[in-house]
Amino acid sequence: MIVLEQVLRSKTGDDGGGEDRLLVTDSFAAVIDGATAKEAGSGGPSPGALAADAVLEAVTRLDAGCDRTTAIRSLDAAVAAIQDQAVERPTAVCALYSAARREVWRVGDVGVRIGQRAFPARKHVDDVAAAFRSALLQAELLNGADRDDLAAHDPGRAAILGLLRQQGAFANRAEAGAYCYAVLDGTGRAAEFAETFQAEPGDEVVLATDGYLSPAATLAAAETELKDSLAEDPLRIRNHAATKGVRPGSTSFDDRAYLRLRS
Repeated sequence: MIVLEQVLRSKTGDDGGGEDRLLVTDSFAAVIDGATAKEAGSGGPSPGALAADAVLEAVTRLDAGCDRTTAIRSLDAAVAAIQDQAVERPTAVCALYSAARREVWRVGDVGVRIGQRAFPARKHVDDVAAAFRSALLQAELLNGADRDDLAAHDPGRAAILGLLRQQGAFANRAEAGAYCYAVLDGTGRAAEFAETFQAEPGDEVVLATDGYLSPAATLAAAETELKDSLAEDPLRIRNHAATKGVRPGSTSFDDRAYLRLRS
């Protein structure tokens, strides 16, 4: 495993990563995305940051040759262990590359690329929420609202908060149908919904959190794609509608992590 490029950047523009994490060890490489909080914080680390840190630490304890189920259960158990440390359930998504097995294991909406094959990930419930937010903000604009005011006080985000707070009911639940999504939430079910992507010797592997629009083949391409999209639509209500836009004082709508390696 040879690391070719990596970056970790928060939505405010610094290199702290916000609620995203990136880790490379001798045996594993991972990008992790802690879920954005839906409730007001109490001043300490956010639930997403707590979950991301717990997953990162758990990766460092994995046996080099472990299989997917063992790994994902270990990461999920780490999240379960911190459930009493936050005002809401800490959760995270992750893509983890095993050097021993030349496999990527994915739980949740993290982009993966292996060679020329891209495997973007979407959550249907987020698409539904984003579409509603987009319609509401576009209506506000047509009715004369100021874009800067909408960025600072997003009525679309406020309108979808009820759904965002309830979406955990769909997590790792096959009976939720199209709304089911995979996530490390400490319930012990995540391993059932993990995905595996096989790499061959010499393949380039990209792992990218959803702060990027896609798991682009290079970091430069991923950054250019994001920069152009943000310049065109900072509210995130058009071609790449999202559940949140770029807030005043931020440089993007979400934290982002990107890792490109050769297997």
